[in-house]
Amino acid sequence: MIKNVKNVLLIAVMGFAAAWTSVASANSEYVTVKIETIAIVAIGSVGGHKAGNMELKIKGGFSPAAVNCSHDYLTTLKTVDPDRVMLSLLRDAHNLDREVTLAISDDSKYTAFSGRCSVLTVVE
Repeated sequence: MIKNVKNVLLIAVMGFAAAWTSVASANSEYVTVKIETIAIVAIGSVGGHKAGNMELKIKGGFSPAAVNCSHDYLTTLKTVDPDRVMLSLLRDAHNLDREVTLAISDDSKYTAFSGRCSVLTVVE
C-alpha cells in the first residue's frame, strides 16, 4: 500500500516537473499591472476570437522587453486556464483595484490572438 502511494506521488511530481519545464522554456516575462477589464469570449469567431478564451485590457498598458506583443491586451487560450483558477485570481485583483504580477508569453502555442501575449502565471 505505502509503496503504491510513493509510486503515485513520484509519477505526479515527475509530471509536474515536465509540465513546468515546458512552460518555463517559453519566451516569457513578468509584468506587474492593473486590470481595466476582463472578458470571456462566449461565441467563437467574433473578431477572430475562440469561445472560452480570456481577454484582459491592461490599465495604462505595460512595457514588455522580452516579449513582442500588444501593450494593452492579453488574450489567453481557454486551454491554458481550463479550471479558471487564474481567472478567479485576476477577477479578485480587478475587483480590489490592486496590481497583480503576471508571467506572460508571446509563444504561439499559448497565445489566443495574433499580436497579443498570453497569461501563463498569476502571482498574488
